[in-house]
Amino acid sequence: MLSFRDGVQQLTRERLLHELSLHLQRAASSRSALLAALLRAGELEALLEDHCHRSAPLLRELSDELARAWLGGSTSPLLEWQRRLPGLPLPDTLRLVRPEGYAYYGLDPAAYARASCERSALPAKVAVVGIRSIGTSLSAVVRAALERRGVPGERITVRPQGHPWDRKLEPSPELERFVQRWSEAHFLVVDEGPGLSGSTFLAAGEALERAGIPLARIELITSHPPNPERLLAREGARRWRRFHVTSIAQPELPAGARDLSGGAWRQLAYATEREWPACDVQLERRKYLDERGQLHRFAGLPPYDERALEHAERLASAGYCPPVVRGDHGFAVQPWLPGARLQLGGARSAALERLLEYLAFRAEACAASHAELAPLQEMLRVNVQEALGWELPSSVRLELQHPVYADGRLAAEEWIQLPDGPLMKVDAIDHGDDHQFPGPCDSTWDLAGAAIEWRLTAAELVELCARYQRRTGDDVSSRLAPYLLAYGAFRVAQCHNAALSASPEERVRLEQRQHGYLAALRGCAARLGWQESSCASAISC
Repeated sequence: MLSFRDGVQQLTRERLLHELSLHLQRAASSRSALLAALLRAGELEALLEDHCHRSAPLLRELSDELARAWLGGSTSPLLEWQRRLPGLPLPDTLRLVRPEGYAYYGLDPAAYARASCERSALPAKVAVVGIRSIGTSLSAVVRAALERRGVPGERITVRPQGHPWDRKLEPSPELERFVQRWSEAHFLVVDEGPGLSGSTFLAAGEALERAGIPLARIELITSHPPNPERLLAREGARRWRRFHVTSIAQPELPAGARDLSGGAWRQLAYATEREWPACDVQLERRKYLDERGQLHRFAGLPPYDERALEHAERLASAGYCPPVVRGDHGFAVQPWLPGARLQLGGARSAALERLLEYLAFRAEACAASHAELAPLQEMLRVNVQEALGWELPSSVRLELQHPVYADGRLAAEEWIQLPDGPLMKVDAIDHGDDHQFPGPCDSTWDLAGAAIEWRLTAAELVELCARYQRRTGDDVSSRLAPYLLAYGAFRVAQCHNAALSASPEERVRLEQRQHGYLAALRGCAARLGWQESSCASAISC
């Protein structure tokens, strides 16, 4: 079932070069701008390498210069790059892939620099192989770090292909020449991961071995140590254990801080474990509570935090969420709110009024310039087929009239009733624009989410839509039914996929929540003509 989207951002050549130029102008006085330029250049380098574009070597040079400067070298060479950028030959339109580790998972390129240099004996020379996409900028950082320690080297990037569980790397002529030039070097293969299979790392390491590099001189640098027995690649455990692997250590928390990642925040939010809502603990943002009661939550390294922080400022200024400021290392900082998580039963007219105000404000404050509905429509088709065994009629189409960055998290546990104040929204700034659905979409997504998460009656939903239209002028009721179906289909898939790797206790919670979403999905589908007697559900609850 589909719960992840590709995260591709389409930019014009002019816009990208303008953005890069601004980062370079600020680089001498802003380490944040320098990092943003490095990561953006790495995205562009990876794209150009994938297409064998003639400007790929130039972007490789730029990434290397930015990595050197970010690690403490001179920023003077970047002045020349400011002059060269406007004339850089590039396609008119570029589709860049947002690196998930930098944007969502707290991956710190500085940790790769430390891991490559903090060893008992440095190699005489190194050949760094970055796995595209995120391995592009990581390889530049690793090479620059070793260069600062006096170790000569060079880098190249590769893209293993094929099924995610069985990637292959066929050496290009460029890679073959690279291996020949550095045949006596120590080879470092760098990337985020490994993922579920480990096959991408294995493909790169084994390709180097086939090219004649001894296994003893091939090292994989990974973002975390996997359990080899759980790798889904063919003979994954045996193959993985053949390689020397260096895994990046997680950064230590500040003194006195409490780790709230992986669902641990529920220990503070609820009196008993029985009350805990389900969490996809593998995909939760890293977060911790400091001694002063400030919550630090990873919002993305620059430039991937900019839109989230902009939205946070707008929502906080209107009083819908706590104030947020930019912290260090990609974390956003806001106060931990005391109060009770929302309870959906009983009198809730005031809560529904607050929900209405929030959604109406968000539709304007978090408007998007564009949205692509094709991936969302495909998710709807696939997930309905897999969850219900129902072939979605061609007439059930999602419409786009008011593109927004949706909240994407409207469940009860995302709302806090302050002891002497209003209902506040938390975790409100980036889930509608992360690597899961929906991404930028129509404003109806959040209305559908509210209907399902708040278990609105038919009368409540009609009233909410009517009042929303009076406030915004947007008649969402005319396009609501397919979005109810899409929201339910996504949430069923999200819970199903999270349960696959969850602990037994968490799996129970996820399956219970999945059951509720599946019931809502069935109800929406029945109203659109699906007959339960004609097909059985394919998802077990």
